[in-house]
Amino acid sequence: MHMAHIKNLKSLQKQSKGGIPTALQLPDYMKLWYSETLNVYKDMEDLMSKEGKSCRVQVAIGTMKRQSQVYYGEAKWLHENYIPTMEEYMPTGLVSCGYWNLTMSSFVGMEDSITKETFNWAFNDPKIVRASSTICRLMSDIVGHKVQ
Repeated sequence: MHMAHIKNLKSLQKQSKGGIPTALQLPDYMKLWYSETLNVYKDMEDLMSKEGKSCRVQVAIGTMKRQSQVYYGEAKWLHENYIPTMEEYMPTGLVSCGYWNLTMSSFVGMEDSITKETFNWAFNDPKIVRASSTICRLMSDIVGHKVQ
């Protein structure tokens, strides 16, 4: 991974700590992805606000920000040729596999059975989400290792 790419990831990470950052500071190759991602969340928010559930979208945005942060950490490890221990890797790997983000984002559009308590439950690392993320992460790592 090139140092310029690491700097661009760092720029995106810094921007995402605030509200909705601007894509103007990103390199051209990231602008399209970033603007389309924001469009998806805007469309979700427009749809959910009609049902009085727009606050759910903020949860999805938060999980995407968290996923971006762990991607940056993994890219930094790669650039520094650092091989983390399993204890260091797994908390990051469980987020970077995308399953946690998928779980939280899928709750956004569900019916009224999904409450604030549901999101709180999912954020507190329940066994079912942790187990599913672990399976997803390890399967991806096994396939990635065989291919690489």
